[in-house]
Amino acid sequence: VIIATLANPALGLALVIALAAGAGLGARALEGQAAVEGRVAALRCAVPLTLRVTGPVDENGVRARSWVEVLRTPEELADLAGARLSLGVYGEGRPKISPGDLLRGRFYLSGIREAANPLLPDYGEYLRSHRVAGWARDAGPVEIVEVRHDLGTLFLRLRERLADQMAGSLQPEARGLARALLTGDRGELAAGDLARFRDAGVFHILAVSGLHVGIVGYLAFALG
Repeated sequence: VIIATLANPALGLALVIALAAGAGLGARALEGQAAVEGRVAALRCAVPLTLRVTGPVDENGVRARSWVEVLRTPEELADLAGARLSLGVYGEGRPKISPGDLLRGRFYLSGIREAANPLLPDYGEYLRSHRVAGWARDAGPVEIVEVRHDLGTLFLRLRERLADQMAGSLQPEARGLARALLTGDRGELAAGDLARFRDAGVFHILAVSGLHVGIVGYLAFALG
């Protein structure tokens, strides 16, 4: 900015204004995120919501988890419309949810918990970095009221299909590593295997695995 100002005062002024505007927008976005987080954390009862599944679905036999966007709420919770949550649906009778699905039901909401151990990764900060305002859990039957088919869900469903095929054709000890490498889902990877990747200095292989499917899917979902 200093060099631009010396070379071209008008350009330098424009850059300063742009930086100031960007800082203001960033501050307002953080304030809005904090307000939504506080609203979610303050709720102490199950609430009826309509949600859109916006990310890959992680299934582990006990529950399905994915990021969702709040589409419709009761009038008194209208400020939650558009909020992003991390949803967990539990139980053997849960529906098979997929990216793009529109879900309707009653859900318990809870705020992001702060890390209790400073030596462990702060998952709360990870959620905040992706604009996730809190957690949601089914408080009764969850109904799939619409299935979305577009370019974005095509790639995200491809990720799920790969995971399902591996679940049915691979031994448990190999399935976790295959899913981590091909789809980026580390949910079934044994803790010992994770530690060995870290100790060998190649954990980044797992960190970027599945991005070729995930990134394209997320971008197409957003543009669609």
